[in-house]
Amino acid sequence: MMQWRIVPTAAGIGYLLMLLILMLVAVNYSNNLIFTLCFLMTATMLLSVWLSIRNLWGFRATHVRVRPVHAGQDLAFEIALNEHSGQHHLYLTLSSQDKQRSKTTLQPFYHLRSGQPFEWVYQQPTQQRGLHNPQRLNVDTVWPLGLFKLSRPLIELPETLVYPQAKSAQSIPETTCGQAAHAHTEAEELAGLRAYQPGDNPRRINWRSLSKGQNLQVKEFDGAAGDPAIWLRWQDLHAIGYEARIRTLCHHILECQKRGQEFGLLLPGIELPPKRGGQHISTCLKQLALLPGER
Repeated sequence: MMQWRIVPTAAGIGYLLMLLILMLVAVNYSNNLIFTLCFLMTATMLLSVWLSIRNLWGFRATHVRVRPVHAGQDLAFEIALNEHSGQHHLYLTLSSQDKQRSKTTLQPFYHLRSGQPFEWVYQQPTQQRGLHNPQRLNVDTVWPLGLFKLSRPLIELPETLVYPQAKSAQSIPETTCGQAAHAHTEAEELAGLRAYQPGDNPRRINWRSLSKGQNLQVKEFDGAAGDPAIWLRWQDLHAIGYEARIRTLCHHILECQKRGQEFGLLLPGIELPPKRGGQHISTCLKQLALLPGER
């Protein structure tokens, strides 16, 4: 069941106080003109509330999409909406109650045209890595007169993963690069083709398939020669703090992705064997994000 809320704004409180004072004056002096003014102001206020309710009624959110981001970046929730009442909706805002920080986040004004699907992008800042708790997103309005703020639930935002911030004062240490996870042989037999994934070595891209109008593909070899795989190891960063290790490893992972470098990740109690590709990058970043906080 929808839980609607209506609260007076600062202008609305002033309006109600003025109405109360006029009503007292009208009763005290039995002034019909002031009585008429009070009734007109009351009717205007009630009409404003009714129009605000209509402004929030008649549309719903169908689904929401969001991609993981790094700490310090904004989460972008892409919310698809469907309008089914046949009317315009003006001066809408989105707000959510952040359960971790107990802070309401507001967005600029939105408008929704009648009978059209629409998509809103709701941005929310992040500060810490890890899972961002689900929370309810509300739609608000103060239209038409700004006397009252009406709010109703729109959709439940999903739980979202926030990757660590990528920050390091140096590139991947040479000692780490020298410790090969495994070395390739010099065999040159083509094993086949597979679909391209972000992070794949550009030297293995099959450009002929692209020239033929096909999807981008990558060559796979049996024991293909190339750069040796490396280990990114937690214990190699013992000289810096706990969270600094996480940020540094995150930076090194993204550097390996840019180079097309195959790598493995060694964390306390976790070993991810050397691979490359978007899926491997996502898995490693997820493991870093979910590491427990420093004790």
